[in-house]
Amino acid sequence: PNASDADSIAFTRAERLAFLDRTPEAINAFREFASKYKSSPLKVQADQAIGDLFFQTERYADAINAYGQIPQTSRNETIAGREVLSLYRLKRVKQADKAANQFKKTYKTATEWLAQFEVEKGKYQLAIKNPKKARQKFEDVIKKFPQTAARSDASYYIIRAYYDEGPDKEGNNEPYFESLLQFVRNFSDNPYWVEANLELAKYWEANE
Repeated sequence: PNASDADSIAFTRAERLAFLDRTPEAINAFREFASKYKSSPLKVQADQAIGDLFFQTERYADAINAYGQIPQTSRNETIAGREVLSLYRLKRVKQADKAANQFKKTYKTATEWLAQFEVEKGKYQLAIKNPKKARQKFEDVIKKFPQTAARSDASYYIIRAYYDEGPDKEGNNEPYFESLLQFVRNFSDNPYWVEANLELAKYWEANE
């Protein structure tokens, strides 16, 4: 086959490996493609695919490195957004904040991404044992971005924040129970819904 046929075949093979969830093989196939077909019009797609596969498997440092191979002129909203999320999840908060600010300037209407960044900021506050500040972040997401998918995640993490804040002097934690109940009622499509249901059942059993 000529060069254009060869690069198309190699790229399709890598795509199929990714589709079959053979992720390590897919990453290697895309890497081989990017190395062998440097002038191919599919080169940028291959580089992004490598970054996306690393991101999806929570290898965030590798994802950042892979996205960094992509020329500035070929970058897009998804690449920029996932770089920011990766930085937050690696707890490189100053870098993440700087990247998020740049993202806002470049993609002013990308509210889904902006909402996700705020959720990550709240998760970081939970991780460093600052549940009250975390809860305020999550509540801001719900107020500022009510139509985004991030709203349901923010609602779940409000539960975690109230739980970490602990009960009052009388031993009650009504806000925790209410936030848990509201989440179960309103967000059945969230990945944490089953876990929250079990948590709610355990709470009721303990407080009968």
